[in-house]
Amino acid sequence: MIVRKAKLAEVPLIVKLWQQFMKDHDATFLKKHPQHKKHIRRHKHAPQMFGEFVRKKIHSKNALVIVAEEKDLVGYGIIYMKKDPPVYVENTNAYISDLFVKKKYRGKKISSLITKQLISWAKQRGERNISLHVLAMNDHAMKIYKKWGFEDLIIDMRKRL
Repeated sequence: MIVRKAKLAEVPLIVKLWQQFMKDHDATFLKKHPQHKKHIRRHKHAPQMFGEFVRKKIHSKNALVIVAEEKDLVGYGIIYMKKDPPVYVENTNAYISDLFVKKKYRGKKISSLITKQLISWAKQRGERNISLHVLAMNDHAMKIYKKWGFEDLIIDMRKRL
Protein backbone atom coordinates (compact mmCIF):
# COMPACT_ATOMS: atom_id res chain seq x y z
CA MET A 1 0.00 0.00 0.00
CA ILE A 2 1.39 3.38 -1.00
CA VAL A 3 0.04 6.56 0.60
CA ARG A 4 1.26 9.66 -1.19
CA LYS A 5 0.47 13.15 -2.40
CA ALA A 6 -2.17 13.20 -5.15
CA LYS A 7 -1.34 14.23 -8.69
CA LEU A 8 -3.42 16.65 -10.71
CA ALA A 9 -4.07 13.95 -13.34
CA GLU A 10 -5.74 11.85 -10.62
CA VAL A 11 -8.53 14.33 -9.93
CA PRO A 12 -11.10 12.35 -11.99
CA LEU A 13 -10.22 9.19 -10.01
CA ILE A 14 -10.54 11.07 -6.71
CA VAL A 15 -13.94 12.36 -7.85
CA LYS A 16 -14.99 8.73 -8.50
CA LEU A 17 -13.87 7.82 -4.97
CA TRP A 18 -15.85 10.78 -3.63
CA GLN A 19 -18.94 9.62 -5.53
CA GLN A 20 -18.57 6.20 -3.90
CA PHE A 21 -18.14 7.96 -0.54
CA MET A 22 -21.44 9.81 -1.07
CA LYS A 23 -23.20 6.64 -2.24
CA ASP A 24 -21.97 4.71 0.82
CA HIS A 25 -22.92 7.64 3.04
CA ASP A 26 -26.44 7.82 1.67
CA ALA A 27 -26.97 4.06 1.88
CA THR A 28 -25.72 3.85 5.46
CA PHE A 29 -26.84 7.03 7.17
CA LEU A 30 -29.65 8.58 5.20
CA LYS A 31 -31.38 5.23 5.05
CA LYS A 32 -31.51 5.26 8.86
CA HIS A 33 -32.10 9.00 9.20
CA PRO A 34 -33.98 10.24 6.10
CA GLN A 35 -35.03 13.42 7.95
CA HIS A 36 -31.46 14.73 7.51
CA LYS A 37 -31.46 14.53 3.72
CA LYS A 38 -32.79 18.09 3.50
CA HIS A 39 -29.62 19.35 5.20
CA ILE A 40 -27.10 17.63 2.96
CA ARG A 41 -28.63 17.79 -0.51
CA ARG A 42 -25.98 17.91 -3.22
CA HIS A 43 -25.95 20.18 -6.23
CA LYS A 44 -26.68 18.50 -9.58
CA HIS A 45 -23.16 19.45 -10.70
CA ALA A 46 -21.57 18.22 -7.45
CA PRO A 47 -18.99 15.90 -9.09
CA GLN A 48 -17.66 18.68 -11.32
CA MET A 49 -17.68 21.10 -8.39
CA PHE A 50 -15.85 18.61 -6.20
CA GLY A 51 -13.28 18.07 -8.96
CA GLU A 52 -12.58 21.79 -9.06
CA PHE A 53 -12.33 21.86 -5.25
CA VAL A 54 -9.73 19.05 -5.37
CA ARG A 55 -7.76 20.79 -8.16
CA LYS A 56 -7.58 23.97 -6.09
CA LYS A 57 -6.44 22.03 -3.02
CA ILE A 58 -3.73 20.20 -5.01
CA HIS A 59 -2.43 23.58 -6.24
CA SER A 60 -2.65 25.27 -2.84
CA LYS A 61 0.32 25.59 -0.48
CA ASN A 62 -2.25 25.66 2.34
CA ALA A 63 -3.73 22.24 1.55
CA LEU A 64 -2.78 18.64 0.95
CA VAL A 65 -4.57 15.89 -0.96
CA ILE A 66 -3.37 12.36 -0.16
CA VAL A 67 -4.23 9.15 -2.00
CA ALA A 68 -3.85 5.50 -1.05
CA GLU A 69 -2.81 3.30 -3.94
CA GLU A 70 -2.74 -0.45 -4.43
CA LYS A 71 -2.58 -0.83 -8.21
CA ASP A 72 -5.57 1.57 -8.31
CA LEU A 73 -6.54 4.39 -5.98
CA VAL A 74 -8.42 2.92 -3.01
CA GLY A 75 -8.77 5.96 -0.77
CA TYR A 76 -8.05 9.63 -0.30
CA GLY A 77 -7.86 12.38 2.30
CA ILE A 78 -7.94 16.16 2.11
CA ILE A 79 -6.69 18.66 4.68
CA TYR A 80 -6.45 22.43 4.47
CA MET A 81 -5.99 25.45 6.68
CA LYS A 82 -9.07 27.20 8.06
CA LYS A 83 -9.33 30.49 9.91
CA ASP A 84 -11.50 31.08 12.92
CA PRO A 85 -12.54 34.56 14.09
CA PRO A 86 -9.48 36.57 15.17
CA VAL A 87 -10.71 36.78 18.77
CA TYR A 88 -9.05 33.43 19.53
CA VAL A 89 -5.36 33.15 20.40
CA GLU A 90 -5.09 30.16 18.08
CA ASN A 91 -7.35 31.16 15.24
CA THR A 92 -6.19 28.72 12.59
CA ASN A 93 -6.60 25.00 12.40
CA ALA A 94 -5.88 22.25 9.96
CA TYR A 95 -9.21 20.89 8.79
CA ILE A 96 -9.69 17.36 7.44
CA SER A 97 -12.53 17.80 4.97
CA ASP A 98 -12.51 14.30 3.48
CA LEU A 99 -11.33 10.84 4.43
CA PHE A 100 -12.51 7.81 2.48
CA VAL A 101 -11.39 4.24 1.79
CA LYS A 102 -13.24 1.82 -0.50
CA LYS A 103 -15.23 -0.82 1.39
CA LYS A 104 -13.12 -3.66 0.05
CA TYR A 105 -10.00 -2.11 1.65
CA ARG A 106 -11.43 -1.11 5.02
CA GLY A 107 -10.09 -2.69 8.18
CA LYS A 108 -6.52 -2.62 6.82
CA LYS A 109 -5.45 0.59 8.62
CA ILE A 110 -5.43 2.57 5.35
CA SER A 111 -7.44 5.45 6.82
CA SER A 112 -4.94 5.50 9.72
CA LEU A 113 -2.06 5.80 7.23
CA ILE A 114 -3.80 8.62 5.38
CA THR A 115 -4.65 10.41 8.62
CA LYS A 116 -1.07 10.12 9.90
CA GLN A 117 0.19 11.86 6.77
CA LEU A 118 -2.46 14.58 7.06
CA ILE A 119 -1.54 15.16 10.72
CA SER A 120 2.17 15.15 9.88
CA TRP A 121 1.57 17.85 7.26
CA ALA A 122 -0.25 19.99 9.84
CA LYS A 123 2.53 19.52 12.40
CA GLN A 124 5.21 20.43 9.84
CA ARG A 125 3.36 23.70 9.29
CA GLY A 126 3.50 24.37 13.02
CA GLU A 127 -0.23 23.93 13.44
CA ARG A 128 -1.42 23.06 16.93
CA ASN A 129 -5.03 22.16 16.16
CA ILE A 130 -6.67 19.82 13.72
CA SER A 131 -10.41 19.46 13.23
CA LEU A 132 -12.98 17.57 11.19
CA HIS A 133 -16.72 17.20 10.93
CA VAL A 134 -18.59 13.95 11.41
CA LEU A 135 -22.31 13.32 11.32
CA ALA A 136 -23.73 12.85 14.80
CA MET A 137 -25.28 9.52 13.82
CA ASN A 138 -22.01 8.12 12.42
CA ASP A 139 -21.07 6.16 15.53
CA HIS A 140 -18.48 4.06 13.69
CA ALA A 141 -16.49 7.06 12.44
CA MET A 142 -16.75 8.86 15.79
CA LYS A 143 -15.33 5.80 17.55
CA ILE A 144 -12.35 5.74 15.16
CA TYR A 145 -11.72 9.49 15.45
CA LYS A 146 -11.79 9.25 19.25
CA LYS A 147 -9.32 6.35 19.07
CA TRP A 148 -7.04 8.68 17.08
CA GLY A 149 -7.29 11.33 19.83
CA PHE A 150 -10.01 13.61 18.48
CA GLU A 151 -12.43 15.02 21.06
CA ASP A 152 -15.99 16.31 20.84
CA LEU A 153 -15.95 20.10 20.75
CA ILE A 154 -18.81 21.63 18.78
CA ILE A 155 -22.31 20.46 18.02
CA ASP A 156 -23.58 21.81 14.71
CA MET A 157 -27.36 22.18 14.99
CA ARG A 158 -29.59 22.98 12.02
CA LYS A 159 -33.15 23.93 11.36
CA ARG A 160 -34.78 24.05 7.95
CA LEU A 161 -36.48 27.39 7.24
